[in-house]
Amino acid sequence: MDNLSKKLAEHVRDELRDIVFEGLPLPPLGLSKRDKARYTYRIMRRMGAIFEEQICRENLFDSLRNLPDSNYTESKIDFY
Repeated sequence: MDNLSKKLAEHVRDELRDIVFEGLPLPPLGLSKRDKARYTYRIMRRMGAIFEEQICRENLFDSLRNLPDSNYTESKIDFY
């Protein structure tokens, strides 16, 4: 979620990013899968209500990862 928060701030301004995350501080590391899924669902619903689909897609496109594309070469072969 930290990467999503940063990306939204870059692409749609801090004000809109803050609306998406209002009342939902960034989740702590070690959050259970169930709680992480609930948190993610709430964030995605908010994004869907605020932004057009294309804006959502653009902000989620690269899976919000920190590693370069070259680290995923084998995965691309397996899944493409």
